[in-house]
Amino acid sequence: MALSLVDGYRTLRDGGTVSINPEGDGPWDGRPLPTRMAPAQLGLHTAAPLIPIVTSLGAYDIFPRWARGPYLSGRLK
Repeated sequence: MALSLVDGYRTLRDGGTVSINPEGDGPWDGRPLPTRMAPAQLGLHTAAPLIPIVTSLGAYDIFPRWARGPYLSGRLK
């Protein structure tokens, strides 16, 4: 994870865009996990704006972590 944060820092410093799942990896059972501090740390150290996006409603039904690929049915909100 440390290398990913360093890469994210460099990308933001150079004017790029970074997308991070604040929960880390997706859960095996679909329940939400507590958020981690990595996005906040990158925002504080680079002064980059943070834009929260929540796609948790229906995401697990479409692409559970244990599936080999996403299902073509379902709704994502």
